[in-house]
Amino acid sequence: FAYSFVAALVTGVVVGLVPALRSSRGNLNAVLHQSGRGVVGGRARFRAALVAIQVGGSLILLIVAGLFTRSLQAAQRTNLGFDANHVVNFYMDPTEIGYSPQQAQEFYKQLLARITQLPGVETVATASSAPMGYYGNGDGLIIDGYQPPAGQPGPGAQFELISGDYFNTMKIPLVTGRAFRDSENESASAVAIVNEAMAKKYWPNQDPVGRHFRRATEPKRPIEIVGVAKDARYNLGSGPVNSNFYLPTSQHPALGALACLQVRTTGDPAAMIPEIERTVHSLAADLPVFDVQTMTQALYTLNGLLMYQLGAGLAAAMGLLGLILSIVGVYGIISYSVSQRTQEIGIRMALGAQPGSILSLVLRQGVWIVSAGLVFGIACALGCAKLVGKFLVVSGSDPLTYGTVSAALACVALLACYVPARRGTKVNPIVALRHE
Repeated sequence: FAYSFVAALVTGVVVGLVPALRSSRGNLNAVLHQSGRGVVGGRARFRAALVAIQVGGSLILLIVAGLFTRSLQAAQRTNLGFDANHVVNFYMDPTEIGYSPQQAQEFYKQLLARITQLPGVETVATASSAPMGYYGNGDGLIIDGYQPPAGQPGPGAQFELISGDYFNTMKIPLVTGRAFRDSENESASAVAIVNEAMAKKYWPNQDPVGRHFRRATEPKRPIEIVGVAKDARYNLGSGPVNSNFYLPTSQHPALGALACLQVRTTGDPAAMIPEIERTVHSLAADLPVFDVQTMTQALYTLNGLLMYQLGAGLAAAMGLLGLILSIVGVYGIISYSVSQRTQEIGIRMALGAQPGSILSLVLRQGVWIVSAGLVFGIACALGCAKLVGKFLVVSGSDPLTYGTVSAALACVALLACYVPARRGTKVNPIVALRHE
């Protein structure tokens, strides 16, 4: 974002200064003594082309800002599949202070038992990552009888390592099947809970409970599906929910040492942070606890809604800068045109031309410049939208965004044309005919 901001800022300033510098180098006396045949020739066309590019550039940035704003609004309305209210997250990894994976699991078991007893705590669980977090696990899958569509990669899914009360803590309901049992440890048969998206993708029109799959990293260990959970979004973006499955941490201690402690409280979760941290350090005084934040705050990280806020804000700021330069450019071009065509305007008015026809005559040039800029801007915006499309929730060709931004920019730019054009209708024919 910083690179884009600086690049766009420099580009906008350079594009805005070029016509101004070219105009400042002109001979004022020569300009005032040119014939009144209007702004013609290569230099005039060059100025007009630069202004049209300014208009188009502003439109591109404002459309991108609009797409990010619309994506932010859509993301805020998205059903996440879990309840983010009254939850606070704490990341930790006991192996950093010398614990073995098995010792880490024993530590978590004791920690969960202690935190459950704290006043104000409703439920508590651990997971390998939190929604919108920076950590995640994924693996290829081996599913007997499944053949991927032609040209598609083999089966795979993201997965979470969780403790037993995870679904209650995050308020993710089970659609069918059961939750994990305390007896399901390393020596027991491997089990998993899959989300609806994974069930529909790999076992369409079937009940996946009781079926088996294997992870590509553990191809000899079959995993039995014991339940199906409602879909939950672990990252914001366009498209359907990703395939996801859940494994009990107790069966995979080597993978579950780094964990997110998630505590659901009855009151303000932020107020519980000091007490929970004291409880953690009562069991492991030297254990670092990091990325402490409420689940609501986690939604506004770069992996969540903050990305859309930054995208909208930066693009809007750059677009408004470009818009200002465009208005100045359009105003300057039309003002220059009026001054160059003073004699022509005087002749037309002496021959009976009405102010409305003079206004139309002068505005026509501005309309052409603005129209060319809009066409250029829309074409480029469609290309830019493809580049940022994976970050958007709405379509990169969202007609409401394109229509609204284009109409608003056209109105502002044409208003900038109207002011000097209106001044042209006030020309005194006698004075104009004497103009040289």
